[in-house]
Amino acid sequence: MAKYLVEIEVDEDEVKRCAIDGGYEKPTAIDAVGAELAWSLQSGISVTKVEKNDVVYSVYIDGGCINNKVNHGLGGYGIVVLKDGDIIHKSGGYRNGTTNNRMEVFAAITAIKKMRHVIQCGKNDRCVIYSDSTYLVDNWNYNLMTWVDNDWKRAHGKEVLNRDLWCDLFEHVHMFDKISFEWVKGHSSEEYNDMADKIATRNIEKGKKCIL
Repeated sequence: MAKYLVEIEVDEDEVKRCAIDGGYEKPTAIDAVGAELAWSLQSGISVTKVEKNDVVYSVYIDGGCINNKVNHGLGGYGIVVLKDGDIIHKSGGYRNGTTNNRMEVFAAITAIKKMRHVIQCGKNDRCVIYSDSTYLVDNWNYNLMTWVDNDWKRAHGKEVLNRDLWCDLFEHVHMFDKISFEWVKGHSSEEYNDMADKIATRNIEKGKKCIL
């Protein structure tokens, strides 16, 4: 029997549920991503300098998963966005057929899309994404450009794990000129990280009721 992907997204502010889309999970097209785009972004993409008139968005994300087997778990994510210190957006959702690491990267992709298309922040606004996932933050800050330069291969020629999502993240992050990923310690009374974690957990529970 074919395994279906079920997704739902919930806006925590409006408490509305979007329609559930059923279908096969298809990897993001990655053929168009290459060295030219990589060098156009350059390493400065993750190094931002706060200017006097910058609008600063702080984005706290979290992703989690139960039954964390290879692409067979039920995952949830949470997003909390602050503009100059005030909460302006909270949302989350769940996704079937995934892992914990995939949900961490998926949360980042979704947050960036929301920043541009829902919140409509400007390309020159400063965006800082906070996550307690070392998998997401360290790979973004230290390994991503090497992966791109090596055609998404790791050491000894092994393909990057979760390549489809990393490519998707790489394609969308250029929506901003000033963006950085920063690590925060999870479950350490960091208010907004804890808030994102609770949203992710709540959405996993919603997913259980709908698809398990």
